[in-house]
Amino acid sequence: GIIFIKANTIATNTVCGSAIKITANGGSTASCGNDGAGGGGAAGSIVLQVNNYSSNAACPLSINANGGNGGNVSDGAEHGGGGGGGQGTIVFSTVQPTVNISASTTNGVGGQNNASGASYAGNGGGTNNSGILSMGGPLPIELLNFNGEAEFSKVKLSWSTATEINNDYYVIERSADAISFTPLTKVKAIGNTRNTSNYGAYDNDPLKGINYYRLKQMDTDGNYNYTHAITVTFQNEFTLTVFPNPAGFGESVYLFLDKPANAPIEISVYDITGRQIFTKTTAAEKDNAMKICDQDMSKGIYMIRIVSGNTVITKKLIVD
Repeated sequence: GIIFIKANTIATNTVCGSAIKITANGGSTASCGNDGAGGGGAAGSIVLQVNNYSSNAACPLSINANGGNGGNVSDGAEHGGGGGGGQGTIVFSTVQPTVNISASTTNGVGGQNNASGASYAGNGGGTNNSGILSMGGPLPIELLNFNGEAEFSKVKLSWSTATEINNDYYVIERSADAISFTPLTKVKAIGNTRNTSNYGAYDNDPLKGINYYRLKQMDTDGNYNYTHAITVTFQNEFTLTVFPNPAGFGESVYLFLDKPANAPIEISVYDITGRQIFTKTTAAEKDNAMKICDQDMSKGIYMIRIVSGNTVITKKLIVD
């Protein structure tokens, strides 16, 4: 089995009624009269994602994942004792604590093959205590949340952390397809804290439609981690209608908005080769018709592009 403990601090009291232990030991096998004795059970695993340890000398902490011992044969004739169980694993997210704390991952001992103990079954394999692993340090941050929302012409991004260790800064990255991300801005981190930290930033020029955002968290040693990606859908400030469309050759073409624009509107018309044949900047209210110049618009396909603040809309126009 496996024991997983996640905590900010593990502490022991100044008085112990009994030994304080965290164990995933394998079971040992009882002796038998003759024939073969049973083998010891293999130990399990203990994973400790803990930032601090405070163990009192009067109440030390013992952490064990030891293999169980094999059973003995009590008969005088030679029989098969039980083999020792294999050691388990103890994983510390920090440097292994040693002040009033002990840890062991030992192999189980093989049982004796007869009553005289002249020979024994094999012990569990591997070097004792080789199952103790240290990750060298705790996770750099514990992210509580990461959110984004459209706010007028911008996207507001915010996130919070519960703890930070050797945290240098964050990079906000954005993508239109959740595959290729581009850095937007850098936010300095608090660095080291056990308290909740709140951060915020803005995307001042979001993409129209779905925006994917993620955080790149940088450590002071140059290592980095990515958070999960979130999505924010940023709608256009208004809807553009082109009428008539298709338009007859020489017929005037008008543009309509479904609501007032918050900024001057730049109108551009391009032919199929990308040549700009018309441009102007104007202000328009809801339902006001904006006529585009029909000069040089022979039969064919055109692209109408309007820009107002952070809103960019393109429409296809057919002249036949």
